[in-house]
Amino acid sequence: MIDTNQIKNIILDCDGVIFDSNKLKTQAFEDTLTFHKVDQENVRSFIDYHKAQGGVSRYIKFEYLIKEIMKVPFDPSFYQSLLEKYSEISQEAYLKSSFTDGCNEFLSKVSSLNIRLFVASGSDEAELNTIFKLRNIDHYFNQIFGSPKTKYEILTKFILPGQNKDSFLMIGDAIADMDSSYKAGIKGIAMKQYSENLLGLCDSAEKFGFATINNLSEII
Repeated sequence: MIDTNQIKNIILDCDGVIFDSNKLKTQAFEDTLTFHKVDQENVRSFIDYHKAQGGVSRYIKFEYLIKEIMKVPFDPSFYQSLLEKYSEISQEAYLKSSFTDGCNEFLSKVSSLNIRLFVASGSDEAELNTIFKLRNIDHYFNQIFGSPKTKYEILTKFILPGQNKDSFLMIGDAIADMDSSYKAGIKGIAMKQYSENLLGLCDSAEKFGFATINNLSEII
């Protein structure tokens, strides 16, 4: 699927690419809002927004909830409480999430080919580093990046500077992954099997001329 003579660096999204965690993360958002007694109509609106904005950080999403969906003055203590509760539920979800089909074989194969692996995720960076250690996959990755940095910021400020962009490939399951790859000037591949916005993902991949796969078993 990829030219391993050219591609020497692969960047992976986390949810829906490494872990089969998208549905669990969506439930974590719903449980967080329900815990805080958010009106159910606003919960439904937020979940629709969340699914359409895959790959966008919780920091941006909760701010949007307060300002644009609930339409109330921004309360830092309420915002922080949302973040803390979501983090608590999210970490539990990661600990019980299955790996995506072909993920373990992919990680093992890539490590044997001297290809560097990175993570660029909308999930919290500190949380991801902890979870990857607990799930015993941190050793596969050169660096693990997440929010509150945006994916485009991760690519352009922390991974790509001074590097040959033709040697990079990003694999993601969300529009944000495709957009960030294209804007950063690197190749992207859309992974479909676990995406919660499949139509948007495929439309984005087609627009940018990126390939699509079902899961990581199709890469190498």
